[in-house]
Parts: sequence; C-alpha cells; structure tokens
Amino acid sequence: MIKFLSSYYDKDCGMSCVKIATECGIFEGYAWLNPEDKEYESEILGGEVAEMRAISDYYKRKLHFLKTRLLTLYDIARDIRNNPQYDSEHFEYQLIQKRIKQNEEQKVIYKEYIKDIKEAIEFKLEARVQLVDKLKKKKQDNE
Repeated sequence: MIKFLSSYYDKDCGMSCVKIATECGIFEGYAWLNPEDKEYESEILGGEVAEMRAISDYYKRKLHFLKTRLLTLYDIARDIRNNPQYDSEHFEYQLIQKRIKQNEEQKVIYKEYIKDIKEAIEFKLEARVQLVDKLKKKKQDNE
C-alpha cells in the first residue's frame, strides 16, 4: 500500500519533492527543472515525476526483498534435494517449489512496474520538452 505523505516545490531552484509511506518504509522522489526552461516551469509535472520516482524506489526495494527471499528458498530446496531421504513428492518440497514459482512471477511483475514507471517518466519529460520547444519557437516568431 502506498500512502501520499507530502509534496514540496522550491520555486527558487525548481526542485520538486514527494514523500510516500509504504509497508517497506518512507520513500522520497525528486525532480529538477531544467534551468533553461525556468520561464516555462510546471510545478505539477515536477510533482508527478517526483512521485513516480518515489514509487519506483518502493518497487525496487520490494524487488530487493523478493530476491533475498528467493535466494533463501533456493537454498532450502537445494538442502532438501541433498538429503538422502529426498523425495520430490514430499509436501514440503512441493510447497517450496510453489513458493519459488510465485516469487519468480512476482519478480517479473515488479521489474515490469519499474520499467513502466521509467518509460512513463521519459514520455512525460519528452512531451514537456516538445511543448517548451514549441512555446519558445512561438515566442521567437512573435518577436
């Protein structure tokens, strides 16, 4: 669960900061205005990008925890297989294999979330660059 805590925009330096709380802790995301575009600053875009970066950090932390859990499950499965009384049909071994599969699937999902957030940030920033370029061109044409 992600809970929005606060946002802040420093107009002097063009820095946006968003803070979120999750079951994994508190995360902050930041975005900075390109100094050349000060005239066209967008506090809303900065806040959106900062929030997406905080959420991305959250999923990176969850992915880290998941990788640690998977390593532990792999070790347990290996230890069971190395037992002289190993039987792949034992309930415990089947359960561990099920957990490994579930965690591997979740790992793919988290990686996809992180990738999607990165792409969304890039898309928003590129759209903003195009808009600012159009506004600058229009301003030059009017002068």
